[in-house]
Amino acid sequence: MRRAKRAGWSSWCWLGVLIIVVACSRPAPTPALTATATPTPLPTATPTPLPAILTVSLARYDDPNGAFSLRVPAGWVVETVSGGTRWRRDPESLWQLTVYAQSLPEGIPAESFLTGLVTSFAAAATVFDPTSVRLLREAVTLDGRRRLEAEGRFQPNATPLHLLAEFWTAEDRVQGLSLAAPAAEWEELAPLWTLVRQDLVFAATATAPPSLYVHPTGALTLIVPIGWDVLEEGENTVLFGDASELAQFAVTVTDLGHGATPRELRETLAAAVAGLTTETGYRLLAEEQSSFHERLLRFELLSPVEGLYQTELRALGSGPYLITTAFSAPAHDWALYEPFYAFFRHSLQLARPPLDEALQDADPLAGIEVGKPLFYRTGQGPAEVLWVSAVIHNYRTRHLGDLTASVQFFDAAGRLLGAESWRQQQAVIPAGQTAYLTVAIPATNAPVAEVADVLIELLDAEDTTAEPPPSWEFVDGTTARTENGDVVLTANLRNPGPGVRRFIYAVGVLYDADGRPLFARGEIQRLRYATPAGAEVDVRIVIPGFPGNYATFAVFGEVP
Repeated sequence: MRRAKRAGWSSWCWLGVLIIVVACSRPAPTPALTATATPTPLPTATPTPLPAILTVSLARYDDPNGAFSLRVPAGWVVETVSGGTRWRRDPESLWQLTVYAQSLPEGIPAESFLTGLVTSFAAAATVFDPTSVRLLREAVTLDGRRRLEAEGRFQPNATPLHLLAEFWTAEDRVQGLSLAAPAAEWEELAPLWTLVRQDLVFAATATAPPSLYVHPTGALTLIVPIGWDVLEEGENTVLFGDASELAQFAVTVTDLGHGATPRELRETLAAAVAGLTTETGYRLLAEEQSSFHERLLRFELLSPVEGLYQTELRALGSGPYLITTAFSAPAHDWALYEPFYAFFRHSLQLARPPLDEALQDADPLAGIEVGKPLFYRTGQGPAEVLWVSAVIHNYRTRHLGDLTASVQFFDAAGRLLGAESWRQQQAVIPAGQTAYLTVAIPATNAPVAEVADVLIELLDAEDTTAEPPPSWEFVDGTTARTENGDVVLTANLRNPGPGVRRFIYAVGVLYDADGRPLFARGEIQRLRYATPAGAEVDVRIVIPGFPGNYATFAVFGEVP
């Protein structure tokens, strides 16, 4: 470096000497007329115009729930999105400013949720168009914020966008900010980022508003996590996908009109995978009965197109509803998406909202509903018997004990023929679960041959803080009809514990092809032997002279 500099200086020196010598050898110039020189005006500096977005006036926006406050461009259109609030320059514009604020259900780690969220956004552009994606920046700032900047198609067949986003956690909440515009227009919108980021303030104690999804039929509600959206809606089902649509969550709700049996749960999951189990890429990972009311099945499927995916199916009973959920994600990223799965499970609610606690205090029967009375007759003359049953749903948020009802009988003209009292024989009806009323009325008690209608009226009930004893677990069973028309149900049930059981309240239910109950009979039986925890016992229930046909059956075992 030094030699190069010296050589350069020497050449410039000799050139100067040469110029002096030439100048000295020239003759003196001839004097000329003197003229006044006109000075050359200095060029006028043109001020650099401000970006157009910075000339737009800003208006203060305060979140209605008190979660945050900021200034946004005046006149921009506001809308609600999953886990946040979005502004557009106009309803059709791709210029978007979004603020995110979402509380997490208990038990979901905020950092894990945040990691999955950023991964989902980063994967979106790659999935929808690998040729247009440019991952410009993915970093963690000094204050722990996750920052992502990328260009690409963030929806199928959409205009490529430039996205700049930040997400961070505050206790049990996820907060964030994003700005997006078509890639060719990004430079016009980008200056807004600094203004909004500096002005955005989140309230430290405010609860973030939920992104509540309500199915068009009102069958279910749930909270949609940040970055997820509805992909499809059906009559009783809905499908959600994350930003990249690599992970999906589906819910189906079926009104059975009765509590789902373990057998129905098992058959529902078996039907869901019936077409997959013969595939060479199918591998069963787990199958278990989580409780009397819930069963799960987890499997992997290797597809030449989709790659290796993991799916978990759950079938659970809640009151008269059978709920089926399915969550799928790439097997290697399952842990990243699992917090979203837990988010959906925790937030899923059926159409019936929890009853107000004050209402339950004031009315012990609020939230208890009786299904349509089912009845038929057997025998003739003095031996005639009226058999009555009904489904009872406990929609209260509390366990129920000592439920009492009157069963009233009317003729075709609406005249009261008689009444019988009925008292719950099951120890406890758990909150949100189903029980069955069953009564036999002999002709000696009422003119049952004239009965044309039955009315069941609830009289009294009491809440109980006692934990419901676990129901017996259904193992298997059979059904048969005798020559005299009796339907005989036999079932093998397992004592789930924790102690020895000597009695059982056994309920047998017959259903039609659509799963609607046709009749139920329950009775307290003394077991043939003391049955310890984990042991199995056979139960036999007879439904005398049942008329007509039935498609399926179930046997429940409860503690009397």
